[in-house]
Amino acid sequence: MELRLGAFGKAGFGWAAEAGLPNKNAALMVFGRPASGE
Repeated sequence: MELRLGAFGKAGFGWAAEAGLPNKNAALMVFGRPASGE
């Protein structure tokens, strides 16, 4: 999880922002992470 966020966090969140997603939770959902507890 940590490594995944490390790699995809920078590129993924940057892409998510350009894609117009509402927040980083939406970006996490794109990566297929469960929203439970996050």
